[in-house]
Amino acid sequence: MRIGLTLACDMANRLLRPQGGMFAMLHAMATQAIGLALNLATGIMSARLLGPTGRGEFAAVILWLQLPSLLAIAGIQNAIVYQTGRRPEQAASISVAGFLLSTALFIPMALICFWWMPGPMHAYGPSIIALAQVVLILSVISAWSIIVRQSLLAVRNFHGYNSGGYGSSLVYFLILLALVGLERTSPQDFVWAQLAALAGVLIILTVALVARWDWRSLHPFACIADLAAYAWASENGVIYYLGKRKLTVRTAAEAEAAAGEDLDEGFRTAAARLRLPAPGSRRGRGRRSSAPR
Repeated sequence: MRIGLTLACDMANRLLRPQGGMFAMLHAMATQAIGLALNLATGIMSARLLGPTGRGEFAAVILWLQLPSLLAIAGIQNAIVYQTGRRPEQAASISVAGFLLSTALFIPMALICFWWMPGPMHAYGPSIIALAQVVLILSVISAWSIIVRQSLLAVRNFHGYNSGGYGSSLVYFLILLALVGLERTSPQDFVWAQLAALAGVLIILTVALVARWDWRSLHPFACIADLAAYAWASENGVIYYLGKRKLTVRTAAEAEAAAGEDLDEGFRTAAARLRLPAPGSRRGRGRRSSAPR
């Protein structure tokens, strides 16, 4: 009886601990549900308050908030988690390297989008095009937000990572309520509300991320090459294994190797350079690789 009670308490502690287990899973599920509800609410509000024309103008401008940032990320978000999982002692340097690399990629992407913008935006008035150009310049905020969230995930700050998922939607919803009370419901107001929500949540998450950094030990430029190489070479993404005290990160190819599956020669060479476990080294899991070492 006493042994059974001890085992039950230990299992409950593992499942409900803040850093993982059932607590983390339920928190992630609640985050997704809250985010969907907030996006639904803000979508309905914008459709009713802006009307068909205003909603179209708003959507056309917001496109330039997302497009360049997604192009600038270019796999860096996965590279941050992967490299931090391999070298947790360099987490701060890797995060700063992600900021620098994403900003460097954002500049040419923004210039290309700025040059291309008059074509798809020709049907809109000069004020909307000018607003879209300003949003394009400020869209680096969106790229930085992704970098911060992935950096929080890499250091197992799941609360910050999940909160960042719905935080901007919640702040945006609250700002919209304030705008309705002030009777300011133009597309321009809605755009600035979304930018303010993104920037506010970015500041909060950044403070949570850098609070424990040792600024004297930062060497971001030494991490940029590895970060860029993984970001551009990885095609299969990464797989996260939540351990008791750390986050184990593998590429899909590495996970396949650990199960004893065949690997192509290109990955085998990369695995040798990184000193990864040899394919088929784990006993009792899958068949041994028949490819030459």
